Amino acid sequence: MTNWKSPSAVAETEQRFVRLAHVILGLSLWEIATTFDYELDVLRGKRPYRWTIWVHSSCRISLVTALVILIVTKDVVGLSDCTAWDASIYVFAYLSLALASSLVLLRVLAIWQGNLAVVLMSIAIWTTSIVLNIWYISILRSSYYLAAGECVPTTTSKSVVTVVGIIVSDFALLLVMLAGIVKHHKPARTMRLTGGHSLWRLMWQQGIVWLALATLVEVPVLVLVVRNLNDPWDLMFEVVTSATLAISATRMYRILSDSLAHSS
Repeated sequence: MTNWKSPSAVAETEQRFVRLAHVILGLSLWEIATTFDYELDVLRGKRPYRWTIWVHSSCRISLVTALVILIVTKDVVGLSDCTAWDASIYVFAYLSLALASSLVLLRVLAIWQGNLAVVLMSIAIWTTSIVLNIWYISILRSSYYLAAGECVPTTTSKSVVTVVGIIVSDFALLLVMLAGIVKHHKPARTMRLTGGHSLWRLMWQQGIVWLALATLVEVPVLVLVVRNLNDPWDLMFEVVTSATLAISATRMYRILSDSLAHSS
């Protein structure tokens, strides 16, 4: 049976994590490069300006910033003050997650604007997730791992609280948004699961499919953190989740913005 906490196992897992981080950074940069015309069209006046475009763009920038800092800490040997470096990664990563969730929250508020209870509940869910993220950053500790030649966080096992908070908040906001869309959709009573006016088609048109995918990706993160094989394994899917949620939320935003522009 593999001893995942042995120095050799940690070093090997850390190498896999670094390769994965490079891939995710490449995919994130590709996503921005292939869709940056959206921001340019807003600046040129070809698309309607909404203040939420800054939330959208800041989410993308925060994600890339977190990934770049992560790559630097992994590729540069002999860094000092590993806790500060890793804390900066989490600040930008959690900022990206918060901004992505805020795009979902704004959609929920727009749908349920007449229902004060739902609005207050949604804001409370989002705020709780932010508080948990700030708490984890405050207790984060990291040290230089000589076998891997890199900074490695040593408190990842304690992130289970924040992981659960993120999953629960994202899943709750997703359900509230879906319920609101179905409730306010005219043929909701006769809606089928498949077909021309199906629930699946409605979810696709509203960009909810992307968010559902992002929420599902968060499940492996929880499994790995609970099992706590070693610190690099705990982090493995967190990078994937951050990128997936940011890309999904911003894609949902662009889909809805274009939809509103065409209908106006």
